[in-house]
Amino acid sequence: MDTPTINLKEVAIEAINNLPDTSSMEEIMYQLTLVSKIKEGLEQANKGLTISTAELKQKVKSWQQQ
Repeated sequence: MDTPTINLKEVAIEAINNLPDTSSMEEIMYQLTLVSKIKEGLEQANKGLTISTAELKQKVKSWQQQ
């Protein structure tokens, strides 16, 4: 399945432009990190690197028992 190429620079610029003019550097960096993590997750999903909801629930359950 071919996926469209994401121009990360354009996405980053758009994310920054959507922030208020009074945004701190910390808020800008948070937004850029968020965009990067979402892109990474989408790429992983496109490669089939996902787990089912049942598997996730089992993992969370095991974390809670620790």
